[in-house]
Amino acid sequence: MIRHTILFKVKSTVADAEIDNALAAMKELETVLPDVFSVDTGECQFHDDKSKFFFTYKMLQGVTHAVSIDFMNENALEDFFVNPATKIAKELVVRIAENGYKGIIGFDLESQEI
Repeated sequence: MIRHTILFKVKSTVADAEIDNALAAMKELETVLPDVFSVDTGECQFHDDKSKFFFTYKMLQGVTHAVSIDFMNENALEDFFVNPATKIAKELVVRIAENGYKGIIGFDLESQEI
């Protein structure tokens, strides 16, 4: 299994409805893409004020929201990057992210457990 996670800060000018729409579009990919276990989206929750301050204000541009997608394997992850069905959802997230695409931090974790 591969967990693909993106972190980003939502622009201060973005309405709540636009945030909800972008995150819902990402969540919907769970039903569209083959070999996806789950898609989780939402506002980041921090364990303490120190962490919240660091991730929201001190980090390069800050982080307020995340999307995490669990894929069966690397082929499924690669499909996410090129599949036309993902284009709109990804564009909606880029549109609400501070600094657009450049403002999104992405990483993958691989696990043998499913």
